[in-house]
Amino acid sequence: YDALNNIAVFSPLSPLKASTTYTALMTTGATDLAGNALAAGLLQNPWSFTTASAAVLALSIDLKLATPFAIASAAGMTNASTLPATTINGDVVLSPNSTCNAVTWPACGGVSPIVNGAVLVGADPAALAVKADLLAAYLSLMPANLPGAVVLGCGTIGTAGGAGALLGCAGNATLPPGVYISATASTIGLTGVLTLDGQGDANSQFVFQVPSALTTAPGAPGAPGSEVVLINGAKASNVWWQVGSSATLGTYARFQGNVLAAASITMETGSRSCGRLLAGAVTASGTLAFDANVVSVPGNGCPL
Repeated sequence: YDALNNIAVFSPLSPLKASTTYTALMTTGATDLAGNALAAGLLQNPWSFTTASAAVLALSIDLKLATPFAIASAAGMTNASTLPATTINGDVVLSPNSTCNAVTWPACGGVSPIVNGAVLVGADPAALAVKADLLAAYLSLMPANLPGAVVLGCGTIGTAGGAGALLGCAGNATLPPGVYISATASTIGLTGVLTLDGQGDANSQFVFQVPSALTTAPGAPGAPGSEVVLINGAKASNVWWQVGSSATLGTYARFQGNVLAAASITMETGSRSCGRLLAGAVTASGTLAFDANVVSVPGNGCPL
């Protein structure tokens, strides 16, 4: 018992089972340090909690050399915006194609994005090593290498997604740590707010396996049509979106988590991401498209 902060810690005598709901009951047998019993009127019973899945408990994701990179692209990037310019908070790797608006970097045909970090390009051995680590991380998140995912209840998740109270649907859009996969074994759409609850664990992990495309709903300035919210210790650095084809973040979306896409990633006008956008993990045709966006490595401000 932490008397200074009034926090009691429960330590099981043996490890709890994964993916199991436990119910706790406190009685008047609980006493203060002077031996005074807890008053019956103060009891709030019972209360329950569910342990993480075995996959999450054993999960260790390491981007290695790709860790400081905010964006990666195999086929260059395009930047449609004039002002405000796209801002990238973190390193950039453009390999093997190192173009920006079809012009070889560091030139950019149009308004160059603001890059607050280093840029690796082309066949630079350092760039190739980063891309190799990106591919390894992407493969580690695939269903074949990370089995046992929980199937989402709707193809479109979030508070404005599919109707009902199934997992991830409009009536149940707050998710605990875990590994999740598309209800359609294909795409995941996000509409409204998706809340990820870390349940007090700063190391809690969230993995979304998207065998095909990831899309988020468009919105308007000050009114995002799609938003990822993190609560109770959840961190953008521990949220992973493994995308089997391409990802599109709709206009003015407020997105959190690291996207590892086999092919392309598109940020539509005004969308922002607190999390890496790593395109072209598998295919050399994977591009990155921007339009007045902000993308940040978690911990680098993440202005949403």
